[in-house]
Amino acid sequence: MGCFILCHEKKANKPYYLEDIHLNIYTIEELCFYLCNNLFLLNKSIMNKKLCTWIDEELDMGYLASSLTAALPSMTLSRFVITILQTIGFCDDEELDEISHTLQSLKDQPEEEQRKRKADNLLKNGKYEAANREYERILKSKDNKLGNDFYGRIHHNMGVSYARQFLFQEASEEFLTAYQLAGKEEMLKEYLCACNMYMSEDEFRELIGDSAVYDNVAMRMRNEFNEQDRQYRFFQEQKQHSYQPVRKKVEEIKEEYRKSLL
Repeated sequence: MGCFILCHEKKANKPYYLEDIHLNIYTIEELCFYLCNNLFLLNKSIMNKKLCTWIDEELDMGYLASSLTAALPSMTLSRFVITILQTIGFCDDEELDEISHTLQSLKDQPEEEQRKRKADNLLKNGKYEAANREYERILKSKDNKLGNDFYGRIHHNMGVSYARQFLFQEASEEFLTAYQLAGKEEMLKEYLCACNMYMSEDEFRELIGDSAVYDNVAMRMRNEFNEQDRQYRFFQEQKQHSYQPVRKKVEEIKEEYRKSLL
């Protein structure tokens, strides 16, 4: 924000729960901050009487609550958000125009895309179970209109979620499905990495031995790892060499100091 914001003193006794980010908020400024920084997650579910009642009863802002409630049936998401931000003075005119433009551009996106943005944000913030629930909802309503690449990315992100929970077998299954749908080599690499984390050495060798594609990708991965290891060792050696003149100078200063004490 490019201006000073006059904070309101009222803090709610009972917080409002934001389901998208699984967080309680207590002030109108926290609500405004959420709206401004989560535009890609917003949908019409935020426009509800429960929020209006909370603004009225917990924050003593009846004037804002009544204006929102009265216009709720016909109000667009963009107008709802702008009304709150403008009333509180949380943004300047330029920022309000930018927010309005962003929301207008997002309103025609498919619901699945909106759900994916929500799930991706949950994944980014470590809410793995909640993220997977959102991804599963998208898959249950799958109608193939968005194409295999989109659903491949859904399975990929579920794989990432499982891997971060050390559920490598579940992760491998999602990465494989992602690869089969989207056909991207990076997804196949992640599948093989996940398999390597839970399979025995013999099982993994058998897996890649049964497929020329898997074997070739595994070979490239080994070469990449070896090259990365070589570069790491090289830079570590360079780092050690660069410290030597500094250490020598420090020793000289210490010796001069000792002589001065004699």
